[in-house]
Amino acid sequence: MKGCIVYSSLSGRTKKLAYGLYEALKEEYCLTIKERKEEMDLSPYDTIFLGFWAYKGGNDPSLDFIFPRLKGKDVYVFGTLGYFDDSPHAYRTRQAVVEKVKACGGRVIGSFITTGGIPEKRIEEKIRTRAQSKRPLTEERLVRYRLTADYPTEVDIASLAQRVDLNLKILEETGGKL
Repeated sequence: MKGCIVYSSLSGRTKKLAYGLYEALKEEYCLTIKERKEEMDLSPYDTIFLGFWAYKGGNDPSLDFIFPRLKGKDVYVFGTLGYFDDSPHAYRTRQAVVEKVKACGGRVIGSFITTGGIPEKRIEEKIRTRAQSKRPLTEERLVRYRLTADYPTEVDIASLAQRVDLNLKILEETGGKL
């Protein structure tokens, strides 16, 4: 397996996950890590690990150019969002990205999403525009934003690395079948 971790990060949280994954698996697998760039050549890689930050129930738009390049590739998607990772919103967000990969001809070999918090600048913006928002900024939401400011944690990173490693081992042992 020759893989490339490609990620987009607004606040550094998805980057933290991507580099944690890279550090955990670089000794065992032939991995490269790249921040997304429009001129990326993914042809040398058979496996892509696609890191995104959640945006309106899907991936951030800065990654949209990459989906057509995933045709015929094994793809593991992972992301961060400013909500709980076990929520229906997190599930729908992760599934939207999975379906997008499939629609472009990529084979999804796994997926992962975790709480990523949101940047302090965005929290302040939400406080300023509280009255105009479609989704009111409740006290509970504000507390959640502040408590998850340092997410993802080392536990989240280890969990992602463990899941990816397990899926890659299953693929290896089964001759590419999931």
